[in-house]
Amino acid sequence: MGSLVVDDNRLSTNIPGIFAGGDFTTGPSTVIRAIASGRRAALAIHRHLQGEKGRLSIADEKTSMIEDTGLALEEETQEEKPRTRVMMEKPQERTQDFREVEKGLEEDQAWYEAMRCLRCDLEREMRGDNV
Repeated sequence: MGSLVVDDNRLSTNIPGIFAGGDFTTGPSTVIRAIASGRRAALAIHRHLQGEKGRLSIADEKTSMIEDTGLALEEETQEEKPRTRVMMEKPQERTQDFREVEKGLEEDQAWYEAMRCLRCDLEREMRGDNV
């Protein structure tokens, strides 16, 4: 019985219009590689449907903007930093539909949580935990 032959660049197979990627082509791997493979496949399928041929090129879309946000370590404090309270839908409204129950964090709350979380290694050191 035959098997699919997959072009590493375009993820096209030896069967026209059939594409393969992810674990099928690489074996078990990381989530990042799976996401990248899915993106490559989507672009390759789009090109195929547009009738475009040739090598697939993916532009590097990372931003060049640098934002100095400081480090959690720069803030020297020993005060406890409790978790940010996440707003929730009211219980009587939850049964009416399938909306998310947790409303998520505002941007400033997310920054606070990220900074609070990055301090956990220091808290372990101060208590003397060996983790």
